[in-house]
Amino acid sequence: MNRFEYMRRLEALLSDISPSEKEEALTYYNDYFNDAGQENEQQVIKELGSPEQVAAGVKEGLGLQSYEHEQDSLEGEKSQNQSAPGERDRDAGVQNTRSQNAFSQNNQIPSQPQQKQSKPAWLITLIVIGLILASPLILALICVVFAVIISVFSLIFGLLIGFGAAAVSLYVTAFVCAVLGFVVLPVNALVSGALLGSGCLCAAAGILCMILTVLVAMTVPAACKGTAWLWRKMFRKA
Repeated sequence: MNRFEYMRRLEALLSDISPSEKEEALTYYNDYFNDAGQENEQQVIKELGSPEQVAAGVKEGLGLQSYEHEQDSLEGEKSQNQSAPGERDRDAGVQNTRSQNAFSQNNQIPSQPQQKQSKPAWLITLIVIGLILASPLILALICVVFAVIISVFSLIFGLLIGFGAAAVSLYVTAFVCAVLGFVVLPVNALVSGALLGSGCLCAAAGILCMILTVLVAMTVPAACKGTAWLWRKMFRKA
């Protein structure tokens, strides 16, 4: 008997079970042959036993064993005892039993899915009470964070406007001092020198304020990134 004849005989013997169970059993033993390889086909047939024995094991695993199945099993055991030594029969029977048990385990009807364990009522109550009690603290913390953010941005924009306005004022003052210094130069050289010196000082101070304005402006992107990071951290934890 080759694999094709073996599977056809097994299919005929399993005709009295449901089509889905029959298909699962045939697929299982086909895979069993495929795993062993074509060169081990006869060895697999010896290990599994006769198609009648395999069919009996499948039906027994499905809870469909009948009186006719018992008679077929007895006849199969008698013929097997007559055709092979006892030790070899025991080995084949053990292998067949393992194969049938494996099929039965793989095809057991799944138990009803366990219901998702819900949280106990007392735990939910504690969580709600904790949130209610902690809500003032959480609200105060959020207000503090927003106050800090607003203060930082207010400081940045205040410095930006202050340094920028100071730079413009100093430039205007330096320009006026320079013009007046050149105007009074023919009349009083000392006053003209004082005015020109004051203009130079104002121009230098204006340059310094302009540099500070640029530096403060460079902190705006960093402050925005820090605020976004803090916002994500707060609401991720929440």
